[in-house]
Amino acid sequence: MERRYRVIFLGVNGSKETFISRMKTLGIDRATIEYMLLKAPIILKDGLDIKHARLYAEKIQWAGGRVKMKESGFFESNNASPEPYVKGFGDFTICPQCGYKQDRHERCIRCGFLLESNG
Repeated sequence: MERRYRVIFLGVNGSKETFISRMKTLGIDRATIEYMLLKAPIILKDGLDIKHARLYAEKIQWAGGRVKMKESGFFESNNASPEPYVKGFGDFTICPQCGYKQDRHERCIRCGFLLESNG
């Protein structure tokens, strides 16, 4: 059985505004970033293989965040508050026409520009 890991956001190194700016370039909206900052330490991703956990952690560190990776264990099913889900960087896109950052869609939800073809 392959080991799984979680990526935990601990806070920022240096400037909070630099962190916010860099996270935005990765496609993360400001509300999600503010939530991360408010709730730190917070689990960003869980159940990743070592390769993907490292990639995810490296992106957060590039943005100026402090993270730690921890091997995942089995979770208790009687947990009253579920761990928050933060989408991965690949779940977002930026419209090349208007620059709007959004979840991946076929068309931009702001200007209607065709982002992906069903081709």
